[in-house]
Amino acid sequence: MPKIPTVNIAGIEVSRLMTGSNPLRGMSHVSPEMNAEMKDYFTMANSVKYLQDAAKAGIDGCVFRTDEFTMRVIHEYRMQGGEVKWFAQQASEIIYENNVRSTAMNKADGFFIMGNTTDGLFAAGEYAEIERRLKVIRDSGMAVGLGTHNPEVLVYSQDHHWDVDFYFASCYNTTRHIADRLINPPPMGAQPPRPNPGANNYPIEDPPIMYEAVRYVDKPCIVFKVMGATRRCETQQDVQDAFDLCFASIKDTDACAVGFWPKFMPDQFELDAQYVINAIEKAKAKK
Repeated sequence: MPKIPTVNIAGIEVSRLMTGSNPLRGMSHVSPEMNAEMKDYFTMANSVKYLQDAAKAGIDGCVFRTDEFTMRVIHEYRMQGGEVKWFAQQASEIIYENNVRSTAMNKADGFFIMGNTTDGLFAAGEYAEIERRLKVIRDSGMAVGLGTHNPEVLVYSQDHHWDVDFYFASCYNTTRHIADRLINPPPMGAQPPRPNPGANNYPIEDPPIMYEAVRYVDKPCIVFKVMGATRRCETQQDVQDAFDLCFASIKDTDACAVGFWPKFMPDQFELDAQYVINAIEKAKAKK
């Protein structure tokens, strides 16, 4: 099988396809039933195998959360001789500074502010707090990342020269409700509306808007939700089409991260690796 092309993110050479950790934590963004099924499937042994199977397919980078379970998965994988480039996502339930410190101690290559956190602060106009959090990462020695679902965040960061080495950018703006809630807060004492977990949070118009912002910034981006959390992968051709759109739209210095669900498709890593290779070749042929 051909090798997946690589990119350089803050001095780290990594495959342009990476694994995400949402499935390991039971975060399907589909239904409570699928969440429970993922939690049952992803024991420690199956979670370590997840990284092992990815490596066999040439996927040598991961975007994993920094909660206790997920960090243990990486530790166990490394103890068994595995090597992986780890771009670590903030775990918002942990005190931020402690989270950065423990992640650095566990030798992550990079750390980024979780998209929900960034988007909430950005919608509230707390730009100085975002910059402060970026500095905490810089002082830790890890590569500095900024996660977001909002294309405006990337544009603002670029225009205001925020100290960022890479971005973690969602193809779908699933946090648009945060800004709506701040602009139109519910009446005093009323229960704030919960975001709709259904397909309306994944309009087909979103990806081109984010891809434009990804091209606008001069730092590497890792894009995610390429397939809309299963909503754009009903068939294998849909999967290929989603990767085709992604790699035709992002910079040559960018990558993507995908959450794999191998319970019913053990060869998913190899299939997606080949789809990404195909997509990159098609994108090159058009230039």
